Amino acid sequence: MSSKTASPTHMQQLQELAEHCGIVSEYFDVFHKKHVTSVETTTAILKAMHVKADSPEETRRSLEDRRWRVWEHLVEPTMVYSVNDQPIRIPVHLPVDEGNEQSLSVSVAITDEEGRESMREIPGTHMTVSDAQWIGGKRYVRIHLALDARLEIGYYTAAIVCRHTSRGDDL
Repeated sequence: MSSKTASPTHMQQLQELAEHCGIVSEYFDVFHKKHVTSVETTTAILKAMHVKADSPEETRRSLEDRRWRVWEHLVEPTMVYSVNDQPIRIPVHLPVDEGNEQSLSVSVAITDEEGRESMREIPGTHMTVSDAQWIGGKRYVRIHLALDARLEIGYYTAAIVCRHTSRGDDL
């Protein structure tokens, strides 16, 4: 597919799909020269990721799947952050009935490459719902867990447990 044959709508959907998949549209190299990711490169990367985007219809279907997939998982399996984007904010998606957000409790344990762990408990009264969606008759909310500690460059594992404090249920 060439950028000359892609419609503006298809280009927008392709770009949004690429963003959902973690593909940057542009970057600056070490010489401060800006590079823009071409349509051809974007579709090749998506194809390598087994994401279908060879036609406008495939792109639209893949985009719809990606838009809702994130809501049905507690957290993304892998996230990449810049060391400059601190404090780290982890988006978490939870099924919760409207009005029951205050009864949530979230604990997060962050473990670094050397096995050092830091833990934080966040009560529902300290959470802010940033978005909500209804999927399959169930309401999901998005909250962001802000980590207090500054994380250095490296790999970390996050263990997140969510509970309804009024019921004692783990989500």
